Amino acid sequence: PALTIGLGVYLPFALSSIVALGGIVRLVADRRGGSATANGQVIASGVLGGEAVTGVLIALIRLATG
Repeated sequence: PALTIGLGVYLPFALSSIVALGGIVRLVADRRGGSATANGQVIASGVLGGEAVTGVLIALIRLATG
């Protein structure tokens, strides 16, 4: 819970919305039951990891193009 508040305070909406999207994916997976919980964790982690990699790539492109 403290991490969520910290993310909301320090990160811009574009980044914290991805965290919220990962949480929603997890919630949907939990409600479906069965093995969907493990799948939901994988999908949510993929969304967060993909966002991080994309952010780094965008920063490198902006740095290269000036």
